[in-house]
Amino acid sequence: MKLLGNRKSKKKKLSLKYNIQKRIREHKRRVKKEAKKLGLKKRVRKDPGIPNSLPWKGELLADIEAKKAKREEALTQKKQEARDRVKQERQQKLKQQEEMSKAKETERRQKRETERRQKGAPLDVVRHLLDHVGAQALMRHYRLPGFEGAEGFVQAWAKTCNIKTKKGKMPGVESAAQLFLLQLAATPPAQLEGDQRQQLEAVMKAQLELLRSRDAPAVRGLLKDLMEGADEDNDDDESDDGFEEGEEEELEGEEEEEEEDDDMQD
Repeated sequence: MKLLGNRKSKKKKLSLKYNIQKRIREHKRRVKKEAKKLGLKKRVRKDPGIPNSLPWKGELLADIEAKKAKREEALTQKKQEARDRVKQERQQKLKQQEEMSKAKETERRQKRETERRQKGAPLDVVRHLLDHVGAQALMRHYRLPGFEGAEGFVQAWAKTCNIKTKKGKMPGVESAAQLFLLQLAATPPAQLEGDQRQQLEAVMKAQLELLRSRDAPAVRGLLKDLMEGADEDNDDDESDDGFEEGEEEELEGEEEEEEEDDDMQD
């Protein structure tokens, strides 16, 4: 338990209280005397108004009322103009935002259309591939049954290769065409053999020289000769292949005749 010391009383003497009140009264009296000497008014007096004895009191009051009404009307008109200005600014901002959103949407749409145009519709690309390569070659390469058009080809390809979407369903025509083109682009290119590789390297070197050198006509002639030589080699290869196929057919015919002669002798 905490021990308390001797407590002192907070009670003051009445003489001290009276002395304080006396000093306050003297201070107030001194302040009033100084204000009276300086001519300072304690408060602004109110306007006493127009006395009733004046003969033109009604005219003065009407004039004052008209001025007051005019001032109030000007104030209300000013407030209305400010409101109209704020409203017009808001409408302009909304209009600008709508125009900006429309411009962004049109730009986005144009960008999407240009990207789609640059990429090309997948089905159109497959149709062009069919026209260029031929349906029979694609059927042999992918081992597909008969189909009609590009739509039938991509559907048959997806069904044969068991191509499915993430949800486990068969893809549509456009998505199947896109998947076919992606797989076609991912396949590694065929390796070139000796002569073809040398000709391709020579053509590429000639193209680089054409880009670097100033003597463009001479390099163009060299490039043309190389390209013509490559075409002639390809034609020779095709003719050799045709000759070999003809020889194989003749050999097969001779073997069949020999077998028939042996059967007749037996």
